[in-house]
Amino acid sequence: MANLAVPVPRPYGRRPQGREPVRYYLGVDWADQTHAVWVVEADGSKIAAHTVPHTAEGLSEWGRELAQWRAQGVERWAAIERREGRVVDFLLDHGVAVYPVNPQALDQARDRFRQSAAKDDPFDARGLADFLRTDHAHLPALLPSSEAAQELKLLTEDYQRQIRQPTRLVNQLTNTLQAYDPRALEIAELTTTLAQEFPAGLSHPGESEQPPRAHMATMGADSSLERSADAGALG
Repeated sequence: MANLAVPVPRPYGRRPQGREPVRYYLGVDWADQTHAVWVVEADGSKIAAHTVPHTAEGLSEWGRELAQWRAQGVERWAAIERREGRVVDFLLDHGVAVYPVNPQALDQARDRFRQSAAKDDPFDARGLADFLRTDHAHLPALLPSSEAAQELKLLTEDYQRQIRQPTRLVNQLTNTLQAYDPRALEIAELTTTLAQEFPAGLSHPGESEQPPRAHMATMGADSSLERSADAGALG
């Protein structure tokens, strides 16, 4: 379920009247295994810079950092070069305002930040943070999904996993039978009851190079009966 783009979000957290909100701008350079994160304040001062492993432990530790800032009443805005995905959902779930940045727009702004970046800086993450700090008025934010929508999304993902599981098991069994004795695949489709009963009569590797002939004959006869029954039902 896609997240929706909305105008500049309402501030997260409360603040005393008369005081400007404290806001951290996060640049998130996502990757498959490790994400680079750069955090600055409104004046560009560096708050934090680190990497986040794309693991349960790594995301959990990052979540504690985000939760600590939220408890302090800090607004957290994040820029990232994508509109959806696990990292985007993670940030939204932690109450972070997420601003998707078009890679082309970031490329045009790189020269503005390149001179102030140190050689060892994660440049893309820093550029995203600075770009959000200076240009956020021109960027739409993502609106976190409602609790009901998030629950529906999780249920949908679970359902899709349940659908894919039988296919994976059939593929594994097919590969195993092709290596062990492909004749099983000639008797019946693996999704039939007949095929599910076939492995019970096979000998274990080392006991015999061929399945018992009596078992193969029985399975062949049953296969003929099954096909005849199917033909009769169609007729």
